Amino acid sequence: MIVDAAVHPPFADSELGPRLGPPWNVRLPPLLGRRAETPFPLLERPADESGAPAFVLERLTARKTSAAILSPLTRGLLPHRLNYAAIARVTNEWLHDQWLQLPDAPVGLYGSIRVPVTVPDVSVTEVERWAGDARFVQIAVPLRTPSPYGDERYFPIWQAAAANDLPVFVRDDGPRANMEPPPTPVGAPIHFAEYHAIAPLATIVHITSLITSGVFDRLPNLKFVFGDGGVDLARSMLWRVDKDWRSGRLEIPWVTELPSSYLRRHIRFISHVEDCRPDGSVLDPEQVRVTEAADLVLFGSNLPFWDQVDPLEQFRDWPDGTSDRILAGNALEVYPRLAKALDASTAGVA
Repeated sequence: MIVDAAVHPPFADSELGPRLGPPWNVRLPPLLGRRAETPFPLLERPADESGAPAFVLERLTARKTSAAILSPLTRGLLPHRLNYAAIARVTNEWLHDQWLQLPDAPVGLYGSIRVPVTVPDVSVTEVERWAGDARFVQIAVPLRTPSPYGDERYFPIWQAAAANDLPVFVRDDGPRANMEPPPTPVGAPIHFAEYHAIAPLATIVHITSLITSGVFDRLPNLKFVFGDGGVDLARSMLWRVDKDWRSGRLEIPWVTELPSSYLRRHIRFISHVEDCRPDGSVLDPEQVRVTEAADLVLFGSNLPFWDQVDPLEQFRDWPDGTSDRILAGNALEVYPRLAKALDASTAGVA
């Protein structure tokens, strides 16, 4: 079985505009942004094509995929809360109407609830609006935000997610030109090569914030899935946090055990081509062991983006038994709704 946990159909302007209506469709934010432009196309095909169910299903079927979790692209953070909320709302409606109700689809398609994360009350409303539909298996939020995800302002969103058995999927939709802060503490990179290489650093900041702020102590069943890599950095960074926790526990008494111990229970990472390959091509078994990648990584193709991963090629050289966990087992552990749906489907019930 192959479960693709990261498929990102773009919501093209030609569909978004009519659904939004005035005044929000008068000037649509760019789909992929203009900051740190790539020297090549980000999408395999233009948005109108790569955001069509027929194209996505063709690719998934060719890769022998059993189920896929869809997380549509949005337009990044927007300064106007009503505009941001409107785009999240119609994105979820589009996903529900155009993707999750396809008759006789050869691949099981499941959805992500996009939420306007800087507007927590609206985000909670959007979660509650769709949580009753079992085909939505997670909520999806952007990687770059005004403050790390341990900030108390976001807690109502995590609380709603946990109450509905919905993991939180975090992904950088692309270099935007809206209101996101720079992706580094010292400003914005100039080149796409810089931008792409440092993306996992924001992942580590969010993880550290969530742990040290006690989010997982308050919501013990909450899980986060990070879509921009970081499994190679997380373990070493959390060793450093462990050291500081030992000497400064008075500051964060709610963190009742080593910060690194939260990783296995609450955090997962989407697969990337460079995972555990220090030279970019040859797998390092020792790095697989040290990072616990076999347990922490979920397969995600990143379709239809340029850096998409082919499940039939990526894990051929991984240790015996590891590929089965990454390709399906880990996802079934993290996504209870998905596991239930696939069990029912296998039994002929759904």
